[in-house]
Amino acid sequence: PIIRAEGLQAALHHPTIFIKDERQSPTGSFKDRQGALSVSILKAHGIRECVLASTGNAAAAYAAYCARSGIKLWIFLTSMAPAEKMRELGLYGAEVVKVTGTYDEAKQIAADFARRRGLYFDRGAKAVPGKESMKTIAFEIAEQLGLELTEGERWIAPDWYVQAVSGGIGPLGVMKGFQELKQMGLIDRLPKLAI
Repeated sequence: PIIRAEGLQAALHHPTIFIKDERQSPTGSFKDRQGALSVSILKAHGIRECVLASTGNAAAAYAAYCARSGIKLWIFLTSMAPAEKMRELGLYGAEVVKVTGTYDEAKQIAADFARRRGLYFDRGAKAVPGKESMKTIAFEIAEQLGLELTEGERWIAPDWYVQAVSGGIGPLGVMKGFQELKQMGLIDRLPKLAI
């Protein structure tokens, strides 16, 4: 859902601020979009093992969808990942490797591990499925804003799209979605990004 943030609007003296609530997904984050599409593609191509580096939310999404699909998942997490996240991954049956270092270092170690073992390595923001999954957020926002602000007469791009990031796949995919909507003539402008 998209929710009008009335308290935030009042505090910032702004007439319309909305929050896209991604907590309704199975693992509670927007990364479920990425996990669902990416793992579906892995399954369709007969891939039985996958390697992923994550700061936490993508790991949970991939762990859930890989468990459901029968794909063994190796997750390389930074040492900053909360203990609750580690437990969640264990419950899904993922093999968790904790890396003392940055997210970039965890990605490099994960890529080396995958290469040595001949396993599929998910490239995150550089992978096509991740960006394609995230563009659906733009589609939903434009449609939902149109319903909310114009009683369904047209779709609307927000003035701004604001998102916290680690790897950046969210805004990369969302902007791709808004660009496609503009090319199709469903919106008349692109939002500005605040990352």
